[in-house]
Order: sequence, then C-alpha cells, then structure tokens
Amino acid sequence: MPKSRYFIAVICLAALLMTLSGCFSMTADELYSLPQASKVYLNLQKEISKVLAGGAEYSPPTAGSNRQTVQHKDLDGDGNNEAIAFFRTTEDKPLKIHILKLVDGAYQTVDVIEGLGTAIESIRYADMDGDGFSELIVGWQMSAAVLQMSIYSIKNYQHYQMKSADYTEITLNDMNGDGKTDVIALRLPSSEFPGEAELFTLTADGEINSYKAQLSKGIESISRIFRGALSDSTPAIFVEGGYSGSVITDILTWRYSDFINVSVSSSSGVSESTLRSYQIYSTDNDKDGILEVPLPRLLISASDTPYYVIDWFTFDKYGHADEVFTTYHNNSDGWYLFLPDDWKNNITVRRDDTVSGERTLIFSYITDDYIAGADTDTNNEKPFLKIYTLSGDNRDDRAKLPGRFELLSQQQGDTIYAAEILAPIADITVNATILRESFRPLYPEWSTGVL
Repeated sequence: MPKSRYFIAVICLAALLMTLSGCFSMTADELYSLPQASKVYLNLQKEISKVLAGGAEYSPPTAGSNRQTVQHKDLDGDGNNEAIAFFRTTEDKPLKIHILKLVDGAYQTVDVIEGLGTAIESIRYADMDGDGFSELIVGWQMSAAVLQMSIYSIKNYQHYQMKSADYTEITLNDMNGDGKTDVIALRLPSSEFPGEAELFTLTADGEINSYKAQLSKGIESISRIFRGALSDSTPAIFVEGGYSGSVITDILTWRYSDFINVSVSSSSGVSESTLRSYQIYSTDNDKDGILEVPLPRLLISASDTPYYVIDWFTFDKYGHADEVFTTYHNNSDGWYLFLPDDWKNNITVRRDDTVSGERTLIFSYITDDYIAGADTDTNNEKPFLKIYTLSGDNRDDRAKLPGRFELLSQQQGDTIYAAEILAPIADITVNATILRESFRPLYPEWSTGVL
C-alpha cells in the first residue's frame, strides 16, 4: 500500500474511534456491575418478607413437578403470571398458600389458602371447567401414612374447597375427551377398602362429578403412572404397580359415560392379561401416541441362564389386546432390537464374553420341531447373527474387523455396537439395513425401578 494511502487510513480510523467514544463513556465499575433486580421482583420480595417477618417459614411442596418455594403461573388467563408462595406457621392451620397478583405494577396478596397437616405434599394447576381460571389441586400430608387431596376454585381470588379425598397418587388427564382437564386420585387397598381410582370432573356450573374404577385386587404399590392412548385413540391412564413380586398394569379409560378398568378380569378382579414377572414397563415404542404393554416370553435355550423376548400389546376401550411387535432387550449391554416378524418366534440366544472388552450375543435359528420338543438335538441351533458391545481403547479397530459393521451412526459414549451376519438361513431374512433400522440404544426409563 502506498504510504499516502496508509496515513489516510490511519487518520480515518482515529476519527471514527473519536466519534464513537461518546457511546462508550462507562467506568470500569459500570462495565462489570451485576444486573439490577426489577422493581416488580423487589416488590414481590418485600411482600414475601412481610410474611416471613410475621413468624412464617418457607414450606414448598415435597413431591410432584411443582416444588419451587415461589411458583409463577397465569391463574386467571390474563397473560400475567401470579406468584404462589408456600409457608408454614405455628397457627391452628399451619400450612399457608399465598396467591399474589400483579396490580398496577406491584404484587399484592389476593388470597391465602390454609391447611392442616405436616407438609404440603404437592400442587397442580388445571382449568377443569374451561372458564379460563385454573383450579388448584393441593395434596396435604396429614401424617406419615395419610394424604388428603383438596380441589379449590379460586375464581375472583375467593378460594372455595369443592372436593376433598384421600389418595396415594394423583394424575391429570382429559379422560372424557371434552377438552377439559380431569383429576384422577389413585388409592391402594386398605383393610377396609379395595384399591380404586376416582375420576373428578368439573361442570360449567361449578359442580364436581366423581366416578370410580377398581384397581386390580391385591395390588401392593403404584410404581409408575402413564398417560397415553389406546389402539382406538381413546385417552387412558396406565397404572403400573407391584403384585406378589410381579408387575401388573391397570388400564383406566372412559367408556359409555363411565370410568372403567378395561384390563381387569370380571371374574378374578385382577388384570391377569398384563401380569408379568419380568420388571419392564409400558411405553410408546414407536412414538405414535399409543402405549404398548409388555409381556415377556421365555425363550427355549440350552443355557442355564433364562433369556426372554418381549411381546408388546395394545388394548382398545373394550379390553381387546393385539400384539403389535416383539423386541429383545439386552439390559446389561444397553440395547434392544425390534425382531423381524419372520424370525421372532424361531430364535434362541446365548452369550460369549470370552474376549476382553467384547460382549457378544449370538442369535440362533431353531426349527418348529425343536420348539415343540420333537427334536432335542442342540446341533439344530443354527447361529445367524452376532451383536457386539465393544469397549476399550481398540474398540474402533474391532468394530471394523472383517464381516462386522456398526449398528449406530453415533457412538454411545465409550461404547460401540457392531454386528456380524453369519451363515444365511433360508427361513428368515436378515441384512445390515434391517438390523440398523431395528436396533436401538436402551435408555434408563426401560430399566427396572420406580417412577
């Protein structure tokens, strides 16, 4: 660049910086100062401090998804969030729920709900009658073993308890398809009463209607609750619990203007069609909104270790079950496989973990005669597939050994999943495309455990 042009550029740059310098006339303290709290927030803190100064202490809900000490919800549908704060005092009704509304730019306490008990167990918000005002569904912990649910109307911020009931678990769903949220209280059996689910709906004129459905006779615990749809798209609640060391699923739905358990047997009072000893839970495998219920099936195997496949069933509102697909779950290695229809009934599996850092599951084809017991020759088991779970520093190299191919496009942490197709079997179809489409990583929610 010629010197004359260089000096002109320098002069222009200096002039530009001098022109802009007025926009950045800040001190170092101003540049590094923390954001200031808004007046609205400070006002809310002031209102809450008044309650605390009067001898109250924070007492947020102990369970459920809403556990914050101060929660923000638009309760009246005006587009502005109300603040809901939870306290405990030494008064006769020690538990307090303060509702604070934004009025002229400042929060004011507009209603206080008081309750008995040792704690606020949970709170849920739902517009049950479609009037734009949310109802509050509050769970009160009355004692270590007793929970009491109250449904409150807070219309015009004058709370009114519309219904109260004991419960073990609470869930919300639109059961009758009217576009409004319903409340379902689940109760385990006691020495005096059977286990049951009670559905509460709210009419436009403020009346609570309730409907009861029996849970399986002898259900011992409630481990998971799922909201989903039946095969005919009817909304349903799937209640999964413990039953004599096994897992049972009760399927609750709305049919012919009544709340019923479609899976329970009328003769035994138990949902026998969903009872399984293998602890795996219902899920929406194919993400179509319809929940599938798992029923494990023991495979014939020469091994002393039991191996299962999972047959998945959907139910309709009449309780009719249809098998939709079958999977094999390898919980210890973290994967599962949708089994093609032409070989899901004629397989057995076994393990081979002799190579360090390489866990191998071998799928073999077996004939109908072998399954029926007419043929006991184990040599008739014909291996056709190996799936490898590879770890260790040389996992990439072992995934690329001759005949092997990776099953997932992305590596799962420090693990690579690979497969090898062995000798072809005339009665089944298996190829790399089918395996990649059918293979899935196993996420924690598939594992055994509680909700």
